[in-house]
Amino acid sequence: MDKNRNKVIVGILLIIVLIPLLIGIKTKRSFQYTINQNLDFMDYQIINNTNKQKYYDQLDNIGDIFKDSPIVARVKMTNEREYLSQCVLSSVEVEDVLKGDIDLEREKKIYIYEPITVQVDAVYTSLGYIPMIEGNEYIVFLKQLKVPNGYNMSNKEKKSFMYYNPTYGKSDIDGLQPYISDGSEQISIRDVSKNNVIIKKDNLNEYSKYQSIISQYLH
Repeated sequence: MDKNRNKVIVGILLIIVLIPLLIGIKTKRSFQYTINQNLDFMDYQIINNTNKQKYYDQLDNIGDIFKDSPIVARVKMTNEREYLSQCVLSSVEVEDVLKGDIDLEREKKIYIYEPITVQVDAVYTSLGYIPMIEGNEYIVFLKQLKVPNGYNMSNKEKKSFMYYNPTYGKSDIDGLQPYISDGSEQISIRDVSKNNVIIKKDNLNEYSKYQSIISQYLH
């Protein structure tokens, strides 16, 4: 009787463990299916959340971004991206470390969580953020990935970073020209590949202040 009861308990425990695992595998597969693998990433449409009228508020504090950011580096975007449910993990080559603890002798490549979501043939972003473009160089302001106490990070996670501030997290080395949008047109990544950010005309003055402050870090 005890043996039969033990078998029943073991069976229940296996069901409890396997069901979430199977659901997770199915969810992962279904998410991967929503990515259009046949479409060039540059041709993905950008869906930009423009709920906030001011992209560049609190500009008085932007001058402290270098001081406050634990890591500041010059990087080049590769063609490696990992599509996650709420963001994209992008691989970049580190060309120079302006501040922080990145050993270029060992860490030629790091990973950055970009605040975008990719679904089917569209990239969902906010605050005018433009995904990093393969081959483009950027100054990035980063912080270490936060994990719970006692969590053992993988080697990849140890080399993964988040922007110190999503709005001011990166700046294109080749220029800070914004793409002026009226909010109604369709925009692909290719359309804004030479721009630093998407903004409305109403925010051009605020962005000009940002340009004057951040340009000192680009040379």
